[in-house]
Amino acid sequence: MTNDITERWQLLCQHIDAVHCEMAEFIDEPFRKMLLKEARNFLSLSEPASEEELSQRRIQRAALSGRVAALSEAAAVAKLNPQIAGIIAGEAQKLCEPPLADTEQSLSALHRQLTRFVDRIAVLRRMVCPPTGGNELATDDPK
Repeated sequence: MTNDITERWQLLCQHIDAVHCEMAEFIDEPFRKMLLKEARNFLSLSEPASEEELSQRRIQRAALSGRVAALSEAAAVAKLNPQIAGIIAGEAQKLCEPPLADTEQSLSALHRQLTRFVDRIAVLRRMVCPPTGGNELATDDPK
């Protein structure tokens, strides 16, 4: 059984390493550094010795995925709105400070925190670029 757990853990780590390193190539600093640190923190976790510990690692992987999605969103908004990039980076740093969630309860709390984070980013963006009431994706620029 331990060999099965070891194999699944190794596959999970390989996936995390590959996906997050590739994602980091497309994200600007300081968000790239935060993303890679999050991935390294996950990869430095001890190998699970039981199904229960493997289940805990899966919860931590879900927490990592949520943080990475929020960092990607923050990086995109910061790139489009450089005047608030520093504020967004500060908020993202705070989001990444606590350890990864490792229980269903702490994962639920993280999801609420992620929702508030994305909402704050949206509010900041609207403060800088208020909606025009039209299609913000449309442009008169022929580029």
